[in-house]
Amino acid sequence: LESEERKARENGYPLSVIYLDLDNFSEFIRKYGNEMADQVIRSVGGYVLQNTEKGEIASSDYYDGDGFMIIMPSVGIEEAARRAEALRELIAGFSLDEKFVSEVFINEGEVTASIAVATVSVDGPDILEKLELALDRAKTTGKNKVCIYEEVIFELPARGLSVVKLDTQNFFRYRDDVLRIAKWL
Repeated sequence: LESEERKARENGYPLSVIYLDLDNFSEFIRKYGNEMADQVIRSVGGYVLQNTEKGEIASSDYYDGDGFMIIMPSVGIEEAARRAEALRELIAGFSLDEKFVSEVFINEGEVTASIAVATVSVDGPDILEKLELALDRAKTTGKNKVCIYEEVIFELPARGLSVVKLDTQNFFRYRDDVLRIAKWL
């Protein structure tokens, strides 16, 4: 990611990243067990690969295990956001029945993901900081949604678009205060 971000900044082309994190996955594991969790991770990984185009990089989160990233050189924020929402809908529609695992039923909506989308800017914060802030916004405002960070954080709920305006010039200096304020909006 760092090398792709550096290349995008140096050459002035867009680079967008989608990062998704499965919601409440430790609770899911406690309820259904590791075997079922592995099946879900494999299925979500398949969805991520289906949404990865030629020249893009998909990866799973080595440390967390229930997170995935798609690095998209030359893709703008609008296209990345559209694809992130399609991915969120696929994951929310996930279900399993007895054909896969005996006597276990996973209903639609039991597996959801919070998704962050960000794009590289020439002189802004690095993309990982943007993704972290957007993912935090998605997780703290109800989960199962896409949040986009590009100078301001946009929240893309399942229906419609709402915008949270933040003073990005002083954002990182007063980050904790801004996050507290943002939670009240």
